[in-house]
Amino acid sequence: MPQFDGMHRHEPIWNAQIQGDLCSRGRGQQSTGSEIYCSPRNDMQNVSRARNGFAVVQSRSVGTIARLRNEATSAGISWWFKVVPIEKCIFLRLRSLTWRLSTAKYLDLFLSRTLRRCSLFTINQNLKNIVTRCAALEDLSIKKLNFDASTADELFLLSDSVRLCKQLVTLSCPPLDWAAWEHLSNLPNLVRAGVRDVQICSAPAWSLERNVTNPTQFLNITALSLQVNNAGYIITVLQHSQFPSLRELKIETDLLSSEEAEQLFCALSNCKACQTLQQLEITVISGSRHQGSSLTAIPHLLCFAQLQTLRLVCCFSYIYLDNDLLLEAMSNWPHLRTLEIEGSCLHPSTVTFCGLFTALRLCPHLHTLRVLIDPVNIEIGPNKIQHTSLKTVDFDTLSPIVNTADVARIIFNVLPCVDQVNQFTMHTEGWDGVNRHLKSLKAAVLH
Repeated sequence: MPQFDGMHRHEPIWNAQIQGDLCSRGRGQQSTGSEIYCSPRNDMQNVSRARNGFAVVQSRSVGTIARLRNEATSAGISWWFKVVPIEKCIFLRLRSLTWRLSTAKYLDLFLSRTLRRCSLFTINQNLKNIVTRCAALEDLSIKKLNFDASTADELFLLSDSVRLCKQLVTLSCPPLDWAAWEHLSNLPNLVRAGVRDVQICSAPAWSLERNVTNPTQFLNITALSLQVNNAGYIITVLQHSQFPSLRELKIETDLLSSEEAEQLFCALSNCKACQTLQQLEITVISGSRHQGSSLTAIPHLLCFAQLQTLRLVCCFSYIYLDNDLLLEAMSNWPHLRTLEIEGSCLHPSTVTFCGLFTALRLCPHLHTLRVLIDPVNIEIGPNKIQHTSLKTVDFDTLSPIVNTADVARIIFNVLPCVDQVNQFTMHTEGWDGVNRHLKSLKAAVLH
């Protein structure tokens, strides 16, 4: 390792933050630590002090100092790292490592056999070394922040490396190949898994190619996140997988056609999570050429009897919902607490206040509601029961609100815990009028 001679105050500075139980055993003995965070200085908010062009972070319990510097060479940028206590420092009991540096050089210095949590912001050949040396690794997070010509090779390397992990409890990383998914299905401790695309427009679409007849069972996964632009990838995972313990599912994708949308929701309803799924979030980012298309998503979701949270966002597509379908949905989701359905406002809503209030009686625990509603048909009929748990309401309309005072009075009488209506895209002036009348009604009760 090179000597640090010629320190310049204006060189870019990098920091290492050392936290946890650092134990110094005196001169000539090894130091151990439980958590290390390495990051560019401009990402760190709590830097102890700077000395001679270095950022220095020192443990309060002992005199262990970690220094990082950035030094230019003829071959480009080389990140030189040096740990300087009195003698050589090895973190034998290191349990958590966050490595935000763009290079893996000197990463080996931190690869303790006791490492349980590792967070990386790059993929390279050291990844296999990490998962091999740190056999006890339970939490692995990898965030690929940039895209270049080597990304595809790196993703294959990632899949190969994940297949070497035996003790994972939590995994978050870019998309994996199917061999890696099948390996994950055999890990008895894995309960949370998530894949996320490289968030760069030029990143290649990642797809799964597989020839397996029997579905793969993920018996212990309770939380799954699939944030992949290529809808085909997500559809393939869901079509050929079963998640009998799944409680939380988050999907984010770009649907290219109504056929793909149908495949996605159909696969979702058949992944064996109907009796366990409690939280479902689906965000569809469709292109403008699909704007105004209709999605019949909700019928596929009626099977999830334990659902407590449903967030369905398809900004460029109309999510079909009428009074009858809403009533059927509420009858199938008696435990529902949050319902947010946000689609294109290019189609008028067929959900009326009367239909909404009738359905609400079937969901006594609902506290958050977001739907498109018809503001013209405001007849609610007699003897509407108050819904006292609903507190947060977001309404939107395609048509303007004709009588804001009547709408406010309806909300005041049936939803006594709602202080105001939040609107999310259109006719804000109308809803502002509703809120003014609603505020006056509540103020009159207090006096």
